[in-house]
Amino acid sequence: MNSNVFPAHIRTINGIKDAQSVFEHSENVANYSCDNLRDLGMPNMAYIAGFFHDIGKYTDGFREYIEKASKGEPVVRGSVNHTFAGVRYLISKYHNCEDMCLKVAIELIAYAVGSHHGLFDVIDGNGKHGIEHRLCKDGIAYDEAIDNAKNSISERIVSDIEEMIGKTAGEMHSKITLINDLIKSGSNKDSTEALFYISLLARMLLSALIDADRRDTAEFMEDKLNIINEDEKYWDGNIRFFEEKLQKSFVDHKTPINKSRSVLSDLCKDAAANPSGIYRLNIPTGAGKTLDSLRYALHHANIYGKKRIIYVMPLLAIIEQNAAIIRAFIKDGNAVLEHHSNVVMDNDDECLEKYSLLIENWNSPIIVTTLVQLLNTLFSGKTSSIRRMHSLANSIIIFDEVQTVPNRMLTLFNLACNFLDKVCNSTILLCSATQPSLDKVKHPIHGGVKDLLQINQRILEPFNRVKLVNAGAMGHEEIVEFINEKIVTVDSLLVVCNTKKEAQQIFKDIRCDNQKDVFHISAGLCKEHRINVLTDINKALKNAGKSGKKVICISTQVVEAGVDISFACVIRLQAGMDSIVQSAGRCNRHGELNKLATTYIIDYKNEPLSKLTEIQGGKMATHAVLKKESTFGNLLSDKAINYYYESLYSNFTIDYPDYNLKDVGTSIYELLSDNKHNIQGCNEVNKYYLRQSFKEAGDKFNVFDSDTLEVIVPYKNGQNIIAELCSERAKNDLGYARSLIRKAAGYTVSLYHYQVEKIKSNNGIKYFRDLGIYILNPEFYDKRIGAVIEAVEPDAYY
Repeated sequence: MNSNVFPAHIRTINGIKDAQSVFEHSENVANYSCDNLRDLGMPNMAYIAGFFHDIGKYTDGFREYIEKASKGEPVVRGSVNHTFAGVRYLISKYHNCEDMCLKVAIELIAYAVGSHHGLFDVIDGNGKHGIEHRLCKDGIAYDEAIDNAKNSISERIVSDIEEMIGKTAGEMHSKITLINDLIKSGSNKDSTEALFYISLLARMLLSALIDADRRDTAEFMEDKLNIINEDEKYWDGNIRFFEEKLQKSFVDHKTPINKSRSVLSDLCKDAAANPSGIYRLNIPTGAGKTLDSLRYALHHANIYGKKRIIYVMPLLAIIEQNAAIIRAFIKDGNAVLEHHSNVVMDNDDECLEKYSLLIENWNSPIIVTTLVQLLNTLFSGKTSSIRRMHSLANSIIIFDEVQTVPNRMLTLFNLACNFLDKVCNSTILLCSATQPSLDKVKHPIHGGVKDLLQINQRILEPFNRVKLVNAGAMGHEEIVEFINEKIVTVDSLLVVCNTKKEAQQIFKDIRCDNQKDVFHISAGLCKEHRINVLTDINKALKNAGKSGKKVICISTQVVEAGVDISFACVIRLQAGMDSIVQSAGRCNRHGELNKLATTYIIDYKNEPLSKLTEIQGGKMATHAVLKKESTFGNLLSDKAINYYYESLYSNFTIDYPDYNLKDVGTSIYELLSDNKHNIQGCNEVNKYYLRQSFKEAGDKFNVFDSDTLEVIVPYKNGQNIIAELCSERAKNDLGYARSLIRKAAGYTVSLYHYQVEKIKSNNGIKYFRDLGIYILNPEFYDKRIGAVIEAVEPDAYY
């Protein structure tokens, strides 16, 4: 190897060693990074970040380290610091200037360079300044790296770099202007929001760099290019395919509901001509929201040149069925990327490799993902999540059931929507039949959320299929008695509970007999089990009126969103109005009763919800609505729903929606904005515009505050998978074991740590340390209620 070449990477292909120089790698990363942010108007900032990100590798120390690693000799990963040099060079050379926009641009670029292998805090909880630390750190061979870099870079490139540095001030000025306009358009004029938006801009730049770095590294090491497909006429072809298929599906216009569905679909198509912005799609459950929003998005993407459509679903229970619907209406179904924990790939290394790349950078025209993955993309500290963020720019992002965004992070969500809309030129569509009042919180969506459709109420009349009735407060025995009374008058009844324990207790007391079939659904059942139970329920419902045998289902919230199932009557234990309306959507769903059906609301007396603060808060706000029921007339009215959200939000402490971190005395919003809690002991705070604790915020961010573990359960084929995982072949063949774990995705349940420990104490669970998996013993998985904490006798719930 040429002693004058400083290698960034070394590969061996067909026994031949080859090195990629730091200069080659840096130039490639600069170009890829630049491409990633060209549409966002930050190509020069992105290029500079890419060009300087590995300048610390121009040392003999790093060359020795990478050569040892390539020979298989033991090295300590990260033992040679190569990220500090770029930060020091950029700050030392360009930060001492009068131009505020240039200063901010350099800080963002330097932060991206210093964080491309992991976030750091600009100011941490001890008041330590991360940038200053990188300026003063000894032992990083800084002078050697800069001298060698200068000898490796031509004068022409140096001149180009200086010109680009000058242009970064203009790019930053443009973004600061947009951010200032965004603040002015808000009702609260909170200056801390500007710092929060700057933190998102820093993350966007870092995302572009991480993606470019990982892409070029993979391409060199694997000796193949990852071609980015950007077909300018992609939307045209899919619109034609969609419209033709839609016309065939709307052949039956006879029923009033289908007529209304057709009108709503046409309205969505027409609304695609509206400019980019933040819109709400407020249509009833069963109105065809998935295809309506897809039709809108395809046409809007075509008109305004959007790069991708991103569907965000609230629950794993519905994502696969909705993804299947979307895929069926897209010309090339393979272009629809599903990204969630239940995706199972076959044991094809090339397919797995391609899927891994796509989920890391979301480089597909249509993406179907979960709320967890989307929010992690915006706020998680993992570089794999950060890498995707630049793909949100110039996109259409559809939030299905937006009311499921946890209340404790409404500030983060609202401001992220503002940023994506105004700074990133993305269109946001908020879908829900119970639209949250996102303009009524401390940090609202600025300018308000506009209605996508102006709907004549006559169009919605066929969807008036159910009424809500307040049945009052009851204890457990009274609820069981109420269920037994109601099933006498109807053929089918759904009961939706707030917890698995409630559902199991009620299910235990409502017995199957010759007059009725009783089913149970909860997250205690693995996915395949739930699918089979739902299939059995639908079969039973079809025969309920004919056979004379009644159907009862006792469930948790898992049936509330996206499950196409219809009962003659629903009982919902009191929770938030959003949950109650979702449950009501499983009642007389297709108008088959030709009259108004009833959903009863029951206040479960002394319900233990102290650990379920979001459910408890929703229940209290619903109680306020029920007290004023006569004022609204109809509990399903927009007036009632708006009052519900006003009541809900009024009970928040002032910083609860900021993702309050009680144990630290701050919030994630504060950490990513003025960071006033951490800057108090920092002497260098006024030398820089950046002050955020990026790493601390990323480490503490968790969408759902539940400490759970995935456990493989012995349900049907799950038993065979478990048997194979315990086999000698799986012990000796790691690849085979991993393929089994992928196949087990439909046979897992989530259990809290304390539940796992309790089952462990009863010898009910096995832990495979080498594979990092838990396996549940058969006696702890009941064939009717799923995973249980204590062993059950066979047929205990029959």
